[in-house]
Amino acid sequence: GKIWVTTTDGGADGGLNELDAQGKLIQSIPFRELTPSLANIAGLSELAPNEFILSTNFGIMQYSVKTKKLKKISISGYTNENYLISCFLTDSRQNKWLGSNNGLYRKSSNSETYKKYDLSKLEGADASSNEITRIFESPKQGLWLLTNNGLFLYKYDIDKIERHGYDQAK
Repeated sequence: GKIWVTTTDGGADGGLNELDAQGKLIQSIPFRELTPSLANIAGLSELAPNEFILSTNFGIMQYSVKTKKLKKISISGYTNENYLISCFLTDSRQNKWLGSNNGLYRKSSNSETYKKYDLSKLEGADASSNEITRIFESPKQGLWLLTNNGLFLYKYDIDKIERHGYDQAK
């Protein structure tokens, strides 16, 4: 029944905010209360009630609302923590997905580690194709990936990604 939102205002006034179901602010936790040099939170995912994974300028962190403690963690198979995770998704098949500015990562329900998908190697793609900003699941299609180089579709049945981006030549 709660909504958690990250905000930023040049870093200094940003933070982690807890809202009720109607959007009323319950509490605001400024970045400087989490850790003094924290400048941004690029991605947020609930690990358990009142436990979150945050992708920050310090790397991947776990935050407990109860203890108000922030600790650095690693994600098995996530190859470069210098790249921020912008989105987290658990799909209808219980796969866990990470969208980052370094590609797409999937941890299947029977695996302990993440597998990387490099979108820059696909036809019509470039390095900005790995800058994933959002992931949406379609019950009929698969996963739609919004990137800084267009739209991509991950197809479950063939474990492949295809580009659906705008082509200026056509």
